[in-house]
Amino acid sequence: MSTDCENLLKKFLVLNPTKRASLEVRGNK
Repeated sequence: MSTDCENLLKKFLVLNPTKRASLEVRGNK
């Protein structure tokens, strides 16, 4: 993953804590 993409994702996740939580759950599986 490119750095720009990671930065965008981080900003997106910060703005969407609920989606971040669901993504973390998915990543832990």
